[in-house]
Amino acid sequence: MKPRFLSFLAASGRALDTCTEAGVGLPTAIALSAALVVAVPAAAQSGGLGRMSLEDLLKIEITSASRKEQRADQTPAAVFVITHEDIRRSGATTLPDVLRMAPGVDVARVNPKSWSVSVRGFNGVYANKLLVMIDGRTIYNSFFGGVSWDADEVMLDDVDRVEVIRGPGGSIWGANAVNGVINIITRPAADTLGSTVYARTGSSSFGEGAARYGGAVGESNFRVYTRWASWTDAERSGTVSNRSNTVISGARLDRGGFRVDGSVSGTTHPAYNLDASALPGQTAYDATSQLWAGHALTSWTRTVDETRSLTLQAFTDFENRSEPQGDLDRRSVDLDAKYRTRRGRHDLMAGGGFRKSVAHVNARLGYSYTPSDSSLNRSNVFAQDEIALDANARVRLTPGAKIEWSEGRSDLQPSARLLWLVTPESQSLWAAVSKAVRVPSLVDRGVSLTVPYVVPSPLPIFATFLGNPNLENETVVDSEIGYRTSVRSVASFDVTGFVGHYGRLRTNELLSTDVVYAPAPHIESVIQFGNRLDATTKGVELAARWFPHNAVRFDGTYSAIFIDPHSLGSLDPNAAGTDMNAPSHQWRVHAALRLVHRSELDLSVQHTSALRLNLTPAFTRADARVEWPLASGLTVAVVGQNLFSARHTEYDGSYDLYATAPVPRSAVVELRWRSR
Repeated sequence: MKPRFLSFLAASGRALDTCTEAGVGLPTAIALSAALVVAVPAAAQSGGLGRMSLEDLLKIEITSASRKEQRADQTPAAVFVITHEDIRRSGATTLPDVLRMAPGVDVARVNPKSWSVSVRGFNGVYANKLLVMIDGRTIYNSFFGGVSWDADEVMLDDVDRVEVIRGPGGSIWGANAVNGVINIITRPAADTLGSTVYARTGSSSFGEGAARYGGAVGESNFRVYTRWASWTDAERSGTVSNRSNTVISGARLDRGGFRVDGSVSGTTHPAYNLDASALPGQTAYDATSQLWAGHALTSWTRTVDETRSLTLQAFTDFENRSEPQGDLDRRSVDLDAKYRTRRGRHDLMAGGGFRKSVAHVNARLGYSYTPSDSSLNRSNVFAQDEIALDANARVRLTPGAKIEWSEGRSDLQPSARLLWLVTPESQSLWAAVSKAVRVPSLVDRGVSLTVPYVVPSPLPIFATFLGNPNLENETVVDSEIGYRTSVRSVASFDVTGFVGHYGRLRTNELLSTDVVYAPAPHIESVIQFGNRLDATTKGVELAARWFPHNAVRFDGTYSAIFIDPHSLGSLDPNAAGTDMNAPSHQWRVHAALRLVHRSELDLSVQHTSALRLNLTPAFTRADARVEWPLASGLTVAVVGQNLFSARHTEYDGSYDLYATAPVPRSAVVELRWRSR
């Protein structure tokens, strides 16, 4: 090692010793020591922050907003892109933690292996208004309505970017893309050649390791990987913790898969992807849960000429989950076709698809599902045309619509988007009006659940929740306007304002309340799901980036949302007063610095306001990350998380009976080796 780098390590070590002797915790000491490095003059002599300049970031091509390649800064939608470099420098170890970087996204850790993630409110473990995909493969679970974040983890090293589209995407992606679309795009196999091995361990009893190898055979590239992680027991928090067991048992994740990319005659591009995972864990009922899940995906593209192309995609996935409440065996098959042609001022795209999901449930512990075997079939067609309204294509109108059919019902989800490139390379103004629907899940229609109410009462109270086979689709009509600008390759700014009108939101309608004397005297209330709530949302979202020096970058995001619910004669006492699990304010500031000899420092602070009715207090968390090279291809990184407090709560599980645990202050050490 060079003398200057040894001096840097020695200075950091002395700072750590001083902080430790003063009684400061190890993670805080790490952050303070790292902050000292900012003053090192050699930082200004270092190289850039990465391979992407501000111009590169603005010109990233995304596909999630309109199912075709578009520059992110010229897309008429609220777009935020999290790059591979952003993910690497964040120190995040899970996809939900990565999503904290995007404005308008609410991420809350329920316990070490469960998360609630949503966009523009309506959050919860079973958040049902956000469509999440991996490489265009939907992972929205039609059984319970939401995303199983524990079943659909990916190796973050393989993620090329995460495209976050805030606002409805129903005209392109169909049902359940109500408040937003998140598409996790993995890296082509050609970008992951060679070997990568890493291991992480942390003070919060977290351990993770992974190994990946990528190679080439003829014109095809491939990679194979395996990943494993474990969490030990965690302390409970929230009102659910009044059970005798005050800890949440640990979990283990084992996952493996492969990807192959190739070509035939230069026009056909198949891709194959297979993943499988196993995750023992625990839910609110103080017992172990088991999960096996996997998928296989293939896609085929034929480019006829420069103006015409056809893409076909097919995938199948499965989930076998064993919980105290019962066993779930779910499988689905999805087929999709897209044709694109460009003629004159028109860029037309049309297609269709079919999805079939089947589920078998063996319920227990007060749960039942009717019927225990169920299936859901959905078919669709869509069309979208981007029309250049002037000769230079600086003003573009994009109308589109999707029609879906399921169980004798049809849903039309139209949209209209207008883009004005005020100055093509630095300023754009856009506006959109769109409609989307949320289709009731199989649980919404067929569940029967009896749970105890823990409230002061002379007799025990039990509530039975019943699904409603006649439940209607939830709808939203959303209006948005946005502005983007960049200043001399140094700074960029993006602001979006929105108003959403929601109709027929799900409520809990009281059918009866009786005193029952067998097997012991108790009060029994019967509640059925209904559609007796409307709501209006208003909000603003901002994102900014500043490059004051090629070795320094600052990022900032802010979002505010206000929700006004309107009861439609609902008997649900909480319906009109709910805050829809939406923090009214969120902000995040991140500083990234390149230090001496390829060392790196990242500091971030995030604030989330309180959820008044969800009983979750406001919290502010600070994270820090330092990475430095040890030898060729070998690096070590230290990450400190939640440095401001010993622990904080991000989610209260009393509403959905989920076991919750606070987020502790922690330190993670990662050793990584790469070869090419």
